[in-house]
Amino acid sequence: MKSKSDFDKFCILVPPDGTFDPFDEEKRKENLEENIEKLKNKIIPDKWEIVYTLSQWACRDEVIKLFGFTLVSYSWITPLSKWIGDRKCLEIMAGHGALSFALKSVNTSIIATDAFDWEGKYNFNSILWTDVEKIDAVSAIQKYGKDVDIIICSWPPYKEDIATKCLLEMRKVNPNCVMLYIGEEDGGCTADDSFFETMDIIKDETFDNCFAGNYTRWRTIHDYPMLIK
Repeated sequence: MKSKSDFDKFCILVPPDGTFDPFDEEKRKENLEENIEKLKNKIIPDKWEIVYTLSQWACRDEVIKLFGFTLVSYSWITPLSKWIGDRKCLEIMAGHGALSFALKSVNTSIIATDAFDWEGKYNFNSILWTDVEKIDAVSAIQKYGKDVDIIICSWPPYKEDIATKCLLEMRKVNPNCVMLYIGEEDGGCTADDSFFETMDIIKDETFDNCFAGNYTRWRTIHDYPMLIK
């Protein structure tokens, strides 16, 4: 029986250059190995396109171990950084720090933080993409919230109230601050009901345009960036 480390069983992420044949088994294995190696070497793709097989979940698990839950790419990081401009950001629950790493690489001012309560669980890779301060999310907002303009929160834990606590703490510490939330909508597998009941969605066409046609997600996964307060 093959294990999850057998790359040829996985669906794969491919560069959008039109040259890849998903039905070529050898090329499929080679392509996935190359892309996993890129992640190990902290290379953010310009854009990811996904070729699906029945083993999507095995592939997704491998990517999450190195990269986190959000498929970060410069196709949306670059316009997002322009939208952010000279505003300061704080990322809470940053995990491996890939999102903060990508934003830093395009000159966004951002502090990455995480409680690291996932260490030793879920078989996640312990290698960080950038410096990530060990501090829980609410404490991070208490420490840095008054000095930042945007708090980034991606994939908060499912059925837990930490995202709600963070949103309320942000409002308390800095009423002018906004939150960039990346996750599924109400009824999905991120945060809990109270978070969606508490949030106020901010309508911002320029923000929305950063992701339109640029944001990639796994099949049957419905995460998407939202601007809230």
